[in-house]
Order: sequence, then structure tokens, then C-alpha cells
Amino acid sequence: MALTPEQIAGYQAAAEEIAQPVIEWLLKDIVERVLEAGKMTSAAAYEAYRAEALGLARKDLEKYLKAQLRITKKQAEQLLSSAAEFAQKDDYARVGVWATEADAGSLLQLTEAAVKLAGEQLENITQTTGMVSPATGKPLPLQDVYRECMDKAFKLVATGATSASEAARQATRKLAGRGIVTIDYASGISTELGAAVRRNLMGGMGLLVEQVTQQNHNALGCNGWEISAHANSAPDHEPIQGRQYSDAEFQRLNGNLARRIGTLNCGHVAFPILLGINSPQYTDEELEAFRQDNARGVTYEGRHMTGYEATQYQNRIERNIRTQKQRVLMSEAAGDESQLLTDRIKLARLNQEYARFNKAMGFKSRAERLEVVGWSRRQAGKSSAAVKFYTKEQERAILIEKLRSAGNLPKSAQIHLTPMPIDVESLGFDDAHVNQKRCHHVSELEAKQYIQDAAVSVTVWGGKFERYFSERGAAYVNTAENFIRTAYSAEEFDENMQALIKELKANGLLG
Repeated sequence: MALTPEQIAGYQAAAEEIAQPVIEWLLKDIVERVLEAGKMTSAAAYEAYRAEALGLARKDLEKYLKAQLRITKKQAEQLLSSAAEFAQKDDYARVGVWATEADAGSLLQLTEAAVKLAGEQLENITQTTGMVSPATGKPLPLQDVYRECMDKAFKLVATGATSASEAARQATRKLAGRGIVTIDYASGISTELGAAVRRNLMGGMGLLVEQVTQQNHNALGCNGWEISAHANSAPDHEPIQGRQYSDAEFQRLNGNLARRIGTLNCGHVAFPILLGINSPQYTDEELEAFRQDNARGVTYEGRHMTGYEATQYQNRIERNIRTQKQRVLMSEAAGDESQLLTDRIKLARLNQEYARFNKAMGFKSRAERLEVVGWSRRQAGKSSAAVKFYTKEQERAILIEKLRSAGNLPKSAQIHLTPMPIDVESLGFDDAHVNQKRCHHVSELEAKQYIQDAAVSVTVWGGKFERYFSERGAAYVNTAENFIRTAYSAEEFDENMQALIKELKANGLLG
């Protein structure tokens, strides 16, 4: 085979990853500057800060992009060289011929030309980088979006509407979702930066591989082409994958396709063959099995998807996970604890959906497609811990409401799953009220034992009373005066108390 679908997918992921440092740096930088804008206490101070901040932002950005571009060009060169070398070795190995020094020289010339072109295009992409305005949804130059977000944060705080961290969140909350873009100012069309870099590099890589394979085709005296094949193909390429064509047939076919074979933005490539000598990589039966498996697809949560649609859904979840990680990083930079927890919970749900979907489909998790610059094990651990805490709190809140309902407790009552601590020995005992007026016949020792054995306690009457509930009985303490005011044995429990005890047992808090 030439480049396999897995290799192409790996190149695509690597190409998109090249843009991640730029995206992460910009999102973090704008949040920090917007947060600072929200701390300004006067219009004059803010105007001075904004002028300085925008000037520094421009200088910092130019400096950062210049340094990053050097790294990016090096990464692009490695990707292009790797693909070209593999294509040449694979084509020659298929017909049992070793490449000569002249062949290696020609390959180097093609690669150097492709690297130069890719570098120029990458430089153009970074120079036209912008953001989508959170206010209008339109792509704007970076400085305009910086200014817009800082203005909004300052106004929110200046009018007393919110805190600086909340203002920063509101001013920047849509940036991670809409992303950093590259803008074609002639057409007004914008493309997400990672996608633009991937498309640029994969297009350049596809062109390079085409040139290398054409050179190999001519050098080896080939007279035809075979299109690679893989499971879950896109509908437009499925009928032609795995087939062999003469030179004229392939040129005519590829010229009429909406998505040409060889761009590497799909999983297919064409490799040179000797018609009648090189056997097809796949039999007709194997290609038909690919087609049938794709059409059969899967049913996930009541929705039928072809195999190809399932792979696209997997891609979409991966993009959403990367975007949500960026939102977490932005909320962390803004110091917005409430939004940070919300973003972490959303991320956890996406990760759960990704794991559930992959398991249902039999797909492998592609960790490399989930990576975001700035996202470390520490970040992942914090998100996981926050979600576990939140889940526990949710479960606790549900249980408390169950107990409230079972015991017919007022909404104002505060239910404590861990009974409120109290010095039992220091408590007085209102024997007259407990055993004469109420006729409960509970001793002081028994009442105190109920408190010590209590599974829950409930604060009522504005904190003046704490009620302790155990399986054997309940005691009500006047906390203001530090004595037991009322006590009941289990035999005296009314329906509400019985229901409360039953709910406690059902949830493992008693017995």
C-alpha cells in the first residue's frame, strides 16, 4: 500500500496540532488582558490601559508568531519529508526496484520546493489570523476583538453589573467555541485556524506525494494507477476505491471528481502500477464487504449511521473535546471558579460520550486527536476531581430532597447527613416537658443515646433547634439554651418519622 488511511489520519492530526500553540496562546493572552481591563476603576485609567495593552498585545503577538512560525516551518518540513520518502520507498518496493542516487536527488528537489511553498502559505495564514467577534459573530482582526472584549469587561464592572472575573467570562465566553480563524479579506470567508493549517499542509503534502508518485510512475515504466481502499469510505469515493485504471482512465476520472484523489484531505491515495502485472490489493469480494459493512453501519441511541457517518461523528466529538478543553483553560485564566466548574463538567460529559460511543462502535480512542497545548495531567486531574465532587454533591442534594419529602420537613429545614456535632454530656434534660406534658417516657440517658446514634440531624426554627434522628428514637435539642426539649422512642414515631427512617435505611445510612 501507499500511505494507509491510518497514516493519513496521523498526518492530518499532526498538521492540525501545529496550530494549537498559537490558538492556546491567543486565548490565554486575551483573557488576561480583558481580566485586567475589568479591574480598572475609572474611564481615564481604562483608556490609558487599553492603549498600552493593545500596543503591547500587537508587539507580543508579532514576537510570538515570528518565533512560532520558525517552529511550525520545521514541523511542516518534517511532515512533508516523511510523506515523500515513504511514498517513494513504497512505490519502488512494490515492483522490487531500489531507488538510485538520482531518484533521491529528484525527491529532495521536490520536497524542498514543497517545503518552501508551505512555509510561504503558513506565513500568510499567521498574518491574516483573527477572531470571531463574540458580539456580532463576524470575523475581525485580532486587535479589534481585543478592543471589543476589553471594552465590554470594563463597562460591565464600571456599571456595577458584575465582578472583574465574571466580566472577563462574559466578554470572552464565546471565543473558544468560535475559535481563532484565518481571514480571507478579499472574500470575507474565515476558516478555523487549525483547520486552515491542516488543509494547507495536507494539500501541499498531497501535491508533493502526487509529484513523487508521478515521478516514480515514469521512472518505473508504469502504465496505470490503483486507488487505495479502506473501510467506512465517504460515499463519493466508495465506488472507485480499490480499483485499477489505465493512465488515461485515471486522469479522466480524477479530473471529474469534486474531491480529487491525492489531496490527502480524505483517506485515499493513488499509486503507480503495471497493468496486468501488479495484482489489486483487494478482491472484488473484499471491496463489496467494505461497502456492505459501511451501509449496514450501526444504530446508536436510536439513530442509524453508516460506518462513514459514525467516523464523522467521532471526529465531531473529538473537535468538541478540544474546544471544551480550551474553554476550561480560559475560565481558569479568568479566575472564574463557577464557570470553571461548569466547563469541567461539560468536558467530563463529552469524554463520557466519547468513551461510550467508541465502545458501542468498536472504535479505538484516538488520544492524539484530543490533545490541546497547555493541557497537562494536572489539568486532567483537576477536571476529574471537580466532576467527581460535583457528582457527589448532586447525589447528596437528591438524597436530602428525598429525606425532606419522606419526613415532611419544611423547606427552611437544613438537613445534615453528618449530624451536627454537639457535647452530649453538657446537655440539660427537660424531664417535665418530655415525660409529663408529652408523656413520652424517655429517660435522659436514652435521649442522649439517640443523639449519639443519630444518622442525620435537622436544623429548624432559624437555628434554635437541632433535631437528631436515630433508628431507636429522636431527640430535639434547644441549642440556644443547651438542653433536650423533646424526645421520642421508635414506638412513638409517627408516619413521617417512620418514612424518614425507612429512607435512611434504603440509602445505607442506617442498619
